Amino acid sequence: MAVLCRPAVTVPEYVITAEQTLGLVRTVHRDHPQLGLALRLIENTGVGKRHLVQPLEDTLRHPGFEARNKLYEAEAKARVPQVVRQALESAELSARDIDLIVYVSCTGFMMPSLTAWLINTMGFRPGTRQLPIAQLGCAAGGAAVNRAHDFCRAYPGANVLIVACEFCSLSYQPADLGVGTLLSNGLFGDAVAAAVVRGEGGTGIRLEHNASHLVPGTEDWIAYAVRDTGFHFLLDKRVPGTMEALAPVLTDVAGQHGWDVSRLGFYIVHAGGPRILDDLSKFLNVAPEAFRFSRATLSEYGNVASVVVLDALARLFDEGSVEEGAQGLIAGFGPGITAEMALGHWTPAQEAVLVGAAAGGSRAAAGRTAPVVPGARPGATAPVRTADTVRAPAPVPAPAAYRAPDARGVHFWTPPDLPGLTFDPLLARLLHEEPVARVKLPHGEGHAWLVTRYDDVRFVSIDPRFGRRAVMGRDVTRLAPHFIPMDGAVGVCDPPDHTRMRRVVARAFTSRALGRLREYAQAVMDGLLDRMAEHGGPLDLVAYLNRPFPLAMVGALMGVPEEDRPQMARWTDTILSAAQGREASERAKAEMAGYFRRLPERRTTGPGDDLGDALADAVGEGVLSLDEAVGLAVLVQIGGAHAVRNNSANMVYALLTHPAHLARLRAEPELVPQAVEELLRYIPHRNAVGLARIALEDVEVGGVPIRAGEPVYVSYLTANRDPDVFADPGRLDFDRVHNPHVSFGYGPHFCPASALARMESEILLRSLWDRFPGLRLAVPEDELAWERGALIRGPEKLPVTW
Repeated sequence: MAVLCRPAVTVPEYVITAEQTLGLVRTVHRDHPQLGLALRLIENTGVGKRHLVQPLEDTLRHPGFEARNKLYEAEAKARVPQVVRQALESAELSARDIDLIVYVSCTGFMMPSLTAWLINTMGFRPGTRQLPIAQLGCAAGGAAVNRAHDFCRAYPGANVLIVACEFCSLSYQPADLGVGTLLSNGLFGDAVAAAVVRGEGGTGIRLEHNASHLVPGTEDWIAYAVRDTGFHFLLDKRVPGTMEALAPVLTDVAGQHGWDVSRLGFYIVHAGGPRILDDLSKFLNVAPEAFRFSRATLSEYGNVASVVVLDALARLFDEGSVEEGAQGLIAGFGPGITAEMALGHWTPAQEAVLVGAAAGGSRAAAGRTAPVVPGARPGATAPVRTADTVRAPAPVPAPAAYRAPDARGVHFWTPPDLPGLTFDPLLARLLHEEPVARVKLPHGEGHAWLVTRYDDVRFVSIDPRFGRRAVMGRDVTRLAPHFIPMDGAVGVCDPPDHTRMRRVVARAFTSRALGRLREYAQAVMDGLLDRMAEHGGPLDLVAYLNRPFPLAMVGALMGVPEEDRPQMARWTDTILSAAQGREASERAKAEMAGYFRRLPERRTTGPGDDLGDALADAVGEGVLSLDEAVGLAVLVQIGGAHAVRNNSANMVYALLTHPAHLARLRAEPELVPQAVEELLRYIPHRNAVGLARIALEDVEVGGVPIRAGEPVYVSYLTANRDPDVFADPGRLDFDRVHNPHVSFGYGPHFCPASALARMESEILLRSLWDRFPGLRLAVPEDELAWERGALIRGPEKLPVTW
């Protein structure tokens, strides 16, 4: 059975941001009669930045079609070999194991194809078959996967290399002034990718079925006009609405295979723009979160044509949250209007293949490559960060209670009880000055490594050489006087046990289940707001809304009856309090565990197919032991009630103290999902750090050697403030479209309930101000009391009136 393995993706080193694009359009086309329309369209693309194969000033010049095509060939030969080598390495194959090369590109022309050059220069066998695809545009990524699948079915055991090379910037036409052309100038970017489809073995998506569909009468909606100056992109204004016609096709393709398209485990689709993803979410009845990989590609790289599908797939690998056996969809859309669709199951790793950052590079995300130096020998690399994208960090003053590191370089870290959304000054200091540092927290023995930069945090989170299970039984330095997770809980497990347990949890977070929970959540919210209206202001919003709302949601999710939920909240507060001590915390944890040990007897009238049901069924089927099910229940109960309570209160506080941001949300309610993402990034939701990992072998992180057996913490808070990734990271910015935050973690331990937490936040922010548009703080800001000695930060009370 053919398996699509981890793709390798690289982008050029020259960057243009959305702000630069808009400024350029305003300057170059200031007299254009439809300038306002063009600017709005570009702003709505969802693109935060794009990468170019040459500096912007060279991109804007047009030296002629011949010169541009020569540049295309030179850049392809310089950049493609690196991703090919990495894709082969990920698939554990060599060039001589490949039987077919599928090369897709719509932004340049070569004859013979680049496939011939690859065979001659990279060690492929002379008998390797070649399949260049040049005229399917953005659909070609999906087409390449499908043609590889067809070949593997025709020749069992054969292996196929897919290469996608798109330099869209070489099609820039300065004399084209149509609105569609101006839009494309702000949408498309450059990228190169490669992936292997193995006929036997491999880790990734086991391809099972594929199909193609052409929407009749739409062949002129996306087109090239080939003129003396090269390719001129033509885009019909009806293109963004094509998902209304294609969504039923996707539904039928899945249905013919016996699958429900609305209940799949993952979705990898070409994202020509946010409207396409929004419509797919609506027409397929799928949560918007399901298309997060495609949205991230669009935000970070723009529309990179045939590369989009492979980059989104690489992000799926990077996140590491997909469960073994999960069903999924791959789809590419392009000229015709053509859809190329594939269905497959996720086949997990038997033994992790370490590439990219995992092979020793700490500043590149696993599975990605650093940009290739233009004109350099194949394989030479340029720095990941460029002078245009790296800003010197602002100096961070040392806190009054800060203790200098001892002779061993260990920082003694007792996180203060900070007011409001103040960022921990030691964390900020280490991010900028010592991104891999030794720290000693108030409890436990010895010291641990603390990793703070974004790329390093993601590297440690996903690399299997760092394990959670090895923490058990060790008195690792930590913030709390006690170790919170129960033995056997999913948070302290590694694959394959972790994968087995996550698969059970995933049953409660299908798109259909989340749809039911959304209806329940809105009903609960409306009832709580009615209660607030009856009481009148002032009142404590934490008591009336931020606490009971997530408590009701996690209660419904876990099958906890309403009358038992206040006790659950008390247990959770005690467990997560660093101030109440080990004995009280362990007693509360034991009592909560004892409650969930009666899980098979617990049922509620809330939404069906809840996680409590899934856990009870898994125990009955022998998939989970009772201890494992109890550990999962305790973990979800704590995270779902307490963390969401405090973070939703922090979000309300942030808006009440940023009146301009609040006014904008009131005027633009469609901005709420993007605002929630920015609030998740911006708010420092916890004190210190979460659970440690143990290095299972010697590993280098950020140029610092970490020895086997040493504990390592990652800070998702500092990763979210890394200026190499987030422009002006200390500013709350609702226009931040490039927002790959890690507030829900990263890799195998990515929060499985992230979609539920996002949904709750959106419902709360929309509904609260719809009902009480004049909501405001009832006391001066400096009189607010904040939780002390807590692991999760938030206000003790939030007095409001209206």
